[in-house]
Amino acid sequence: MVESFFEQRPIFIKTRQQIRLENGGLPDAHVLTPKEKQHYIKDAFMFSWEGYRNYSWGYDENKPVTNQPRNTRNGWGATIVDGLDTLYIMGLKKEFKEAQDFVSRIDWNKVSEDEPVQLFETVIRYVGGLLSAYDLSLEKVFVTKAVELVDKLMPAFDTPTGIPYQYINFTTGEPIRGASACLAEIGTIQLEFTRLSEITGNWKYHYAVRWLYIYIQ
Repeated sequence: MVESFFEQRPIFIKTRQQIRLENGGLPDAHVLTPKEKQHYIKDAFMFSWEGYRNYSWGYDENKPVTNQPRNTRNGWGATIVDGLDTLYIMGLKKEFKEAQDFVSRIDWNKVSEDEPVQLFETVIRYVGGLLSAYDLSLEKVFVTKAVELVDKLMPAFDTPTGIPYQYINFTTGEPIRGASACLAEIGTIQLEFTRLSEITGNWKYHYAVRWLYIYIQ
């Protein structure tokens, strides 16, 4: 017989101290120096990065329990592009160079399982990752790849209102027309598009999104 809520035994939640003891006795934050905190953070990052690198390199994600790869962002290696700025900031030069070499070979025309490309997710993860990597490292390859990708996204703005469609078919180069659009999503891409115009001097990217400000007021 199933116990009622009030008859169930109390649930014992582990204390912070118990959890830390089970994980090697990690000290409280207030007793650590900034350098020591950085060390723990870097170790945690490298644990995750090596797991991805060993089991799912080139895929978008690594499933941490099964260590199986999966693509959720068109199969261009979203974790690699997303992690570029972190690799650079942490001073992981070898890992950054390896990731940079991978990025230089990305073919935006190859889409996993012929999936449509979502404008918002592609901009914030890939374009944003490339531009932040460039701003930190000044490696021009990141601008080159960002321009290649954004040029393929531009047909999404060919709409009656100027509000972009949410998806694009990269095989045909045609936007996928929908009945609705999320203003919160399209409003955020102004940052990446305007920054790309600042870097390249080509203001077509900024002009494509500058009017979005009016719609989100």
